[in-house]
Amino acid sequence: MKLIDKVYGKQEIKDKLALDIIKTKEMQRLKGVNQYGALKFVTPWMVTTRFEHCLGVYFLLRKLGASREEQIAGLIHDIGHTAFSHVYDYVVGRHEEQDSNDEAQAGIVINSEINGFLLKEGIDTSFILDNKNFFLLDKELPDLCADRVDYILRDSLNYGLISKEETFSFVDSLRTDGKTIFLSKVRDAIRLTLILMKMDEEYYRSPVQNAVYSLCAEAMKIALNNNIIVYEDFFKTDDFLLNKLLSSKNKEVIMRMKLINPRIKVQEDHHNYDFFIKAKCRYIDPFVSEGGKITRVSEIDNEIKRITTDFRKKQEKGRYIKISWS
Repeated sequence: MKLIDKVYGKQEIKDKLALDIIKTKEMQRLKGVNQYGALKFVTPWMVTTRFEHCLGVYFLLRKLGASREEQIAGLIHDIGHTAFSHVYDYVVGRHEEQDSNDEAQAGIVINSEINGFLLKEGIDTSFILDNKNFFLLDKELPDLCADRVDYILRDSLNYGLISKEETFSFVDSLRTDGKTIFLSKVRDAIRLTLILMKMDEEYYRSPVQNAVYSLCAEAMKIALNNNIIVYEDFFKTDDFLLNKLLSSKNKEVIMRMKLINPRIKVQEDHHNYDFFIKAKCRYIDPFVSEGGKITRVSEIDNEIKRITTDFRKKQEKGRYIKISWS
């Protein structure tokens, strides 16, 4: 399998296990799940599927020399994502954690062909599903990990914050000692830290994002309560779920979904608001190689430490969102 990835350029997959997994209906479903959830209706140029992201994490882990098992774990790490991605976290009240994907992953893998493919290769499925067995795939904030690096680069490239050349430069700057991902240049660590903060402020957790995710989640909860949709529908595609919502003829559902468009007007208003949201705050304090030592960039640059601290304090307050309903 040969392809050109937006972040890593020309890639080829020869591992039969990876190819078999990619062909499963569970992985193919991810082609119909947009990484940006309901925001895709407001910023239609932001097109990234969970399938693309999973491949990207696989490519990055391979580049970093991760074990075959960790590469496969990376390939399937988002297989539990529901239609509309993190909107589901707003449906179930986990908008601050945004981790519902993790709960669904095991059941999907175990009850699919993937489980058989792994066993045939002598790989314990439970080992693959436990991220504690891997050091590069996933880490808690503020560390870098393959998952986090891929979405920062992929999303900021789509958003227009960085060029393809800068994306390739960041990838070239990545290093690992087998347990930690770090950058080889301080300026890259500072730049990447600032990029994620800007993406978080302007896109991931912007007033518009909070508004459209909240509206979409409300529509879905109304639809669930009225038996318009069922839990299993979340494990299909964006289009499938959207069609069920819009064809429901439920005025409350349709009104909320139709508000989610590029013309939506949103502002922050602490006194007259429709939603108060404390969503997941994304930031990093990456390790970097400096003077023969691996240290956090905040320990090298006091200004970036101050900026990151102020950013986190501000985001902890949450946002009071007012939508123009006209």
